Amino acid sequence: MSPASRGTAPPLWIPLGLGLALRLVNLQAPILGVHSWRQADTAAIARNYLEQGMALWLPRVDWSGAGPGFAETDFPIYSWAVALLYQLSGVQVWLARGLSVLASVLTIVLVARIGERLLGARAGWWGALSYAFLPIPVFYGRTVQPEATLMLLAAWCLERALAWRDRGRRRDLLFCWLGFSGCLLVKLLPVVWLGLPLLLLLSWDAPSWRRIPLRPLPWLFGLSAALVTAAWYAHAHQLGQSTGLSFGFWGAEANRYSWIDLASPRYWGDLLLRITVRNLAVIGLPLLGRGSWLP
Repeated sequence: MSPASRGTAPPLWIPLGLGLALRLVNLQAPILGVHSWRQADTAAIARNYLEQGMALWLPRVDWSGAGPGFAETDFPIYSWAVALLYQLSGVQVWLARGLSVLASVLTIVLVARIGERLLGARAGWWGALSYAFLPIPVFYGRTVQPEATLMLLAAWCLERALAWRDRGRRRDLLFCWLGFSGCLLVKLLPVVWLGLPLLLLLSWDAPSWRRIPLRPLPWLFGLSAALVTAAWYAHAHQLGQSTGLSFGFWGAEANRYSWIDLASPRYWGDLLLRITVRNLAVIGLPLLGRGSWLP
């Protein structure tokens, strides 16, 4: 029996409606609270696009003094898209939050499709419901920063990878590559938590823990995505060098990305604690453990 045929699911509008309602709370709220500095910078870049030109490759911050304000940043696709919305009705915080809400709600749909492809329609529905109300997706699904966009791209990437594995269509693999490359441009660390599962998925003809064939496809996939990512961050680094403005990616003083943390047991312990409390709301941990042992 195929995964898609394992049981029927309630209507998808239930998790979609719940997720949308939770994310629309105080949509017009100003940029305050947790991550307010990051949200303020993201909103400022969007406003500067609107006021000083829509060149995507030239993000400007407000803390530039008398300089032009060009800064070394992640790929600013979210801020640029917010600026497009600002062109419709002016600078409104609810438009920026609304874009995150849209991305987060679309992710709920993709989570349902991923679960359906892997475990059946009913499992996909429960996965979508979980994503709709768990604390972290709700919080980042309405903030003025690119995390909701990142999760949408990641979910799209995985869903298209599964579609390619099922049907072998090249366009599905292309869409998967676009999603993966977009994730790396928006944030660098998905190369670990998204790249490794993709490497396994694209390397195997069928589920098997006995071998990983060294076919050229996954390596070509990863190399091309890495080249696109490297091209942006090289350009961003040049901007930072020319103005002295940076979000702090590289060098001894940068604390944003520390790859050495990946080898630290404390890092993984802290990550497990945060996932347990914030993503799984504690009660989801035994369910995750149980599900990991199912065939």
